[in-house]
Amino acid sequence: MNKRDTSLDIMRFLGVLIIMIAHSEPPEWIFQLRNFGSPLLVIASALTSATIFKYKSIDIQSFYRKRLSKLIFPAWIFLTFYFAAVYIFCLLINRPFLYSKHTLLSTYLFTDGIGYVWILKIYIILALITPFALKIAKSNQPDSAYFYPVILAYGGYEFLVFLGNMYFPQLSAAILPALAYSLLFLYGLKMNRLTIKQLLTVSFVSLAIFLSFVAYNFYYNG
Repeated sequence: MNKRDTSLDIMRFLGVLIIMIAHSEPPEWIFQLRNFGSPLLVIASALTSATIFKYKSIDIQSFYRKRLSKLIFPAWIFLTFYFAAVYIFCLLINRPFLYSKHTLLSTYLFTDGIGYVWILKIYIILALITPFALKIAKSNQPDSAYFYPVILAYGGYEFLVFLGNMYFPQLSAAILPALAYSLLFLYGLKMNRLTIKQLLTVSFVSLAIFLSFVAYNFYYNG
């Protein structure tokens, strides 16, 4: 229990590195290839939670207090310094402040605002469901009884994306990403129960789906 799992550190490092690359305006083909950065971080977060609480129970109140404070307060402190610096800079160059009150509020609420903060909203949602998801993942049910509903739910998610983009684009953009990352988190909580053969199967199936999308988009969109 005291031995550190460096594979989780490597996953988190790769996820952060990929996200940094995404925000450095890379060529389009690199930008598309690195689309798994945020999902990788969520999977790593789920595996970390599964490792930490593998042999011990979770105190919900203590977990919420520690986890939510780590997510929210450092972000608010950084945003306060950032907005203050921008405000002072605008005063120095005699320009109006760049951000409206609505932008400031939505940024602090992690809904939209200046952008980039949406992932914190996802992590907050994942933190809220972690105690209950862990309870389900640690139950004695067969692995198939856990993974099949998650896979089916993800299929339902893709269908909702299709409908949402057609009829409810704003609602779809606000709700569906949280659903997708929650399902990925549920998958990651029990991913370490999969055998090497099962992981390879998942990897090759995922790669086949990815290449199918590549071929489709290249054929129809160039």
